[in-house]
Amino acid sequence: MIDLYKAIDIFRSEIKNVIIGAIVDVGHSFVFWEADENGEFLETAATAINKNTGKVTAYFEPDHWDELDKAIEIKIPEDYR
Repeated sequence: MIDLYKAIDIFRSEIKNVIIGAIVDVGHSFVFWEADENGEFLETAATAINKNTGKVTAYFEPDHWDELDKAIEIKIPEDYR
């Protein structure tokens, strides 16, 4: 099982030189949104890290509105900003 800290490490190893703008838990995955240095969200697909496998996939919001409505917002740990 992938915990939040491992998911952040996976995200950072796959998606280079970006700031984490937001993280939510949708049950099966942690979903990450990228931001610029001003905290503005980038216009890219979010990234999902599967909690069971660690698999990284693009997460297109329009395909997942039902999951996002129920998602739990995760506070980004200070030491991972």
